[in-house]
Amino acid sequence: MKNSKILFLLSILLIASLVLVGCGSDGNGNGNGDDSGDTGGDVTMDYPFKNPGNYVYATFGEPESMDPHWTYETTGSGLQASVYEQ
Repeated sequence: MKNSKILFLLSILLIASLVLVGCGSDGNGNGNGDDSGDTGGDVTMDYPFKNPGNYVYATFGEPESMDPHWTYETTGSGLQASVYEQ
């Protein structure tokens, strides 16, 4: 009985802390939680790009195999889906 009361109190404390964090201010005193900094205007970049004509696709690795029965990682599955798409 005592363990269930402690578990109940901890769950209420967890829920209350999540609610307070979600309803907190954005650090600027606005209280709206929107910290994106978007002012609604156009964004300009003042620095030149290294390769402005190249499209860079960043990934986290190469597929280990092209064998559809052995592929289990995300990269291999994505490549396999691209090859076998209908």
